[in-house]
Amino acid sequence: MRELTGAAVRRIDSNDAILLPKAADVVFMNNLKVSTSSMCVDVVSGALMVTGLAGYQEEGTYAMGRMLRDAYGGLIMVNNDRLITDTAQLLLSVRTW
Repeated sequence: MRELTGAAVRRIDSNDAILLPKAADVVFMNNLKVSTSSMCVDVVSGALMVTGLAGYQEEGTYAMGRMLRDAYGGLIMVNNDRLITDTAQLLLSVRTW
């Protein structure tokens, strides 16, 4: 995840003035969002597997409910399926130019 976000920062910094992003930049950022939000859920789910039943408690040292809910927020608020569809349509439209 660190490599993905670092690449995104370098890509943004390389463009002096970003007025209208290029199609490649939009595709890159959409893929960054989809992959990082999915990875976040995977990490929290893995942590929940490690903590076991203690992770399901509402309060306590190993409570993971809030973290899991927040991790799924990235998937739900901006739906990854919609982003994937929009990216595919963008790639198709760029290819036909």
